[in-house]
Amino acid sequence: MQHYILDLGGSPVPAHDIQTWAVWFQTANLSAGYDVIGDSVIRTDFQGFALESAIQPHLWLTKVIGGPLDQVQDRCPGTREDAAAMHASICQRVRALTE
Repeated sequence: MQHYILDLGGSPVPAHDIQTWAVWFQTANLSAGYDVIGDSVIRTDFQGFALESAIQPHLWLTKVIGGPLDQVQDRCPGTREDAAAMHASICQRVRALTE
């Protein structure tokens, strides 16, 4: 398992060691989005670790709780900006189903 932190630009970079990651993870802003739409809560957070070994691990997770897309999840690699775009896309899907 590889651990990651975000640099100042919001891009994931490998942590040098587990202690560095743990200290960073305790105080970091891990969110790329949080919305409540009708009965749905949509949140997108940086996970900080990858179980898979990939060139671009999927470190961001968007999850919907409640409403028409309850338990829908999506993951993406990339920056906080990429994760915010994924979040906005899922919010748009939820809005379309609740209007």
